[in-house]
Amino acid sequence: MPSRDPIPRPDDLRDASQTLTGLPTPSDDLARRLGFVAELLAAAGPLPKEPLLLWREAGQPARHAVIGQELVVGRNTGQAGLTLSEDSGLSRRHFLVRHEAGPCVLRDLKSHNGTALNEPGQRVQQHLLRDGDLILAGHHVFVFLDHGRQR
Repeated sequence: MPSRDPIPRPDDLRDASQTLTGLPTPSDDLARRLGFVAELLAAAGPLPKEPLLLWREAGQPARHAVIGQELVVGRNTGQAGLTLSEDSGLSRRHFLVRHEAGPCVLRDLKSHNGTALNEPGQRVQQHLLRDGDLILAGHHVFVFLDHGRQR
């Protein structure tokens, strides 16, 4: 039985072809990022089912910090924060992650070296985080995990 769909015009086919061939080629960056996250998750073992940051320091086991309402990260954050005093690349109060009504928000706290998202060149002042985002600050790479809570 013949199809009732109209035959695409040559211009439509050309446009579709140019769209498909114009897509960026897959890069090793995504594969490297996914491999890093998978390795860290495997090393972490069971994790709480709430928003958290996951990281590992050289020669150390994977660690995590639950975000709660707000988590400040830096060299000297005070009692409520995540203090990584050995990291000279971090400011005293480098960045915070705030758990708001919907998604969690990353905010750089006017740090000296900046806060990047997913790759070193992507510095941000404020950004809505998504499950699996990488936060680069100082000499650390943190994985933000939301366990698929946000949709």
